[in-house]
Order: sequence, then C-alpha cells, then structure tokens
Amino acid sequence: QREGAAPSQNEPTGEPESLRGRVYQKMGDMVQYDKPKELEELKEKKRKKAEERKRGGDSIVQKKAKMDIQKGETVLSTDVTEMQIYRPRTQTTKAVYENLLYR
Repeated sequence: QREGAAPSQNEPTGEPESLRGRVYQKMGDMVQYDKPKELEELKEKKRKKAEERKRGGDSIVQKKAKMDIQKGETVLSTDVTEMQIYRPRTQTTKAVYENLLYR
C-alpha cells in the first residue's frame, strides 16, 4: 500500500498500461542505415590537416616538454634550479623550497 497523499491524475501508479492505439510506427521503422554527416566532416577535416602537414612540415611546431629529461634520468637527478619552472607562492613553500635548494 502507498503511504502519504493520494496520487494525482498524472502520476504513474505502477499499474501496467496497454500501448494499444498509442504506437504509431512499427518497431525499427525509424532506423537509418547511412553514416552520420558529422563523422564524415571530422574525417575530411583530419585528412586536410594531414595533407597540410605533409606539404608544409615546417609550419607546424611540435610542443616541447618543459623539462628536457633524457631516458633513464629522474626528476631528482636533473638540475631543476636553472629551468625556473617552479616558483613558490606562499611564505611556507618559499621557506621549504629554499631549504631544498641550499642542501
């Protein structure tokens, strides 16, 4: 049994309802078998970009890593002090960073 106020007219009761007379198409009638246009547009854009890259390879610049770490090295073994990547913002982190630098 349901507790609380009586259900309004539009609220579902959980009772099964028949769909007879409400279904206007047969199942599967709305299926489309062609590829989406957006997919074709994306493929065309990608193909044009690849052609541009082949023709003018110098115009597109590859991103370079901030820290140039060679294979086999770790962040601790490279000299981070010359790169000026990290700048402490608060007084606490400045003190800790200076402590690490002067060890």
